[in-house]
This record gives sequence, C-alpha cells and structure tokens, in this order.
Amino acid sequence: MTEQSLALQLADSADACQLTVHDCFLVAKELRRLHDLLGKANALARIRANKIDELEQQITKTEAQLGESVWNYGELKREQLANQQKTSGSPVVSELHCICGAEWEWHNHDWELVTTPQPQREWVGLTEDEVIECTPTWGGTVEDVARLIEAKLKEKNT
Repeated sequence: MTEQSLALQLADSADACQLTVHDCFLVAKELRRLHDLLGKANALARIRANKIDELEQQITKTEAQLGESVWNYGELKREQLANQQKTSGSPVVSELHCICGAEWEWHNHDWELVTTPQPQREWVGLTEDEVIECTPTWGGTVEDVARLIEAKLKEKNT
C-alpha cells in the first residue's frame, strides 16, 4: 500500500469518525513528514533555479569574452597582414578567413570585410518538466543537481 493510498484511507476513516486517538496521531505524524518533504523539495527547487541562472550568466559572459577575443585576434591579424603588404608592395594573401566567420579580401591596398560573422544561436533554457527531471528523488547533493542541469543545457545548446 502506498503512502498516498494510506493517507486517503485514513482520510476516509476520519470522515466516518472511526479513527482512534492512535490513528489520529499516525495521521498527524505522516502529515508532518510530508510537510517536511515538501519544504525540502521547495528548497531544492530554489537552489536549482539559482544554479541555472548562475550557469546561464557564466555561459553568456564566456561567450561574449570568446567572441571579443576572436574578433580582436582577427583585427590584429588583418592589421599585421596589411602592414606586411604595404611594406612589400603586394599582398601576401588575398583572402583572410577568421574563425568567427568573418571573411576579408584584399582590395585597393587595404583589407575589405566581405562576409560578417553569422549571429550566434539563441540560448535555449530548460522547460519546467526538464528542470523537474534534473531534480533527483534519491536525495542527491547540490553538485549532482548542478551536473544534471549542466548536461541537459549542454545537450540543448550544442
């Protein structure tokens, strides 16, 4: 018999006024236990939501830093090649492809941007059901929950 069916059976018994003092004590004890479990589940949900927000902020910050670094590297490389070509009088290369997706071509003694980087994909978060799936029912640690969330986000955003 499950706890829920036991609680329903006790509630039916209470309606029929057949409960003994001992039965009432057991019902109260079970209600306190369920209330404590609900409090723990709510606390885990708040922790999980905070960790998701922290991870999303860290990912956004890292992506911005990476994009800026890649762009700066491309600009530096373009300037180096332009200087090298100006001193030598002819282009060392006629095309430059940056890892960020930008493409440059040599025209009229200068580099010209011909293709801009494609916009990054929009961040995809977790649905409520996916968040609930990441909450262990076996009493895992906060780190376990964070790892589950991290894996789920990585799966959706790569």
